[in-house]
Amino acid sequence: MKITVTKQEAERTLETHFFHKLEEAPLSVHIEDMEPIREVHSVTYMSTTVQNLWINCVPPTDTNANYASVKIALIKLYRDLHLRLTGAQVSLLTAKEFVESHKPNHH
Repeated sequence: MKITVTKQEAERTLETHFFHKLEEAPLSVHIEDMEPIREVHSVTYMSTTVQNLWINCVPPTDTNANYASVKIALIKLYRDLHLRLTGAQVSLLTAKEFVESHKPNHH
């Protein structure tokens, strides 16, 4: 079903809707002819940001022997995420130590 209403009909419908919702008549309802507003937000990722996000989502792999089989995949994933988000590469050893213990390696 498709319903098409004029601007005046839409304003009356909104007025009725708000009257029932608020239990009082609104002073006025007016639909403005406006261009939609588009907002663009950007985020800057730093190494510590990626590490904090990772810590919140993935447990350290050195605490459970069952993680041994997925450790390599996690290291690759961490390195790839870090590179894509920050543009900086992380060494294999640094990534391994971080994924295992969540302690950043500062060599």
